[in-house]
Amino acid sequence: MTGDINVEDLRFLVFMACILLVGLFAAVGAAMQPFLERRRDAGAGFRWMRR
Repeated sequence: MTGDINVEDLRFLVFMACILLVGLFAAVGAAMQPFLERRRDAGAGFRWMRR
């Protein structure tokens, strides 16, 4: 089992996982931005945070 996983492959997998996570967070943040701004203007954000 020790010789199956190469260090280069492991580093590549970790690198790709980090890039996917950063892209996912950026996409979610960009998608939620108009909703968050609208809720802040209406003052209804506290109702969602309380639950």
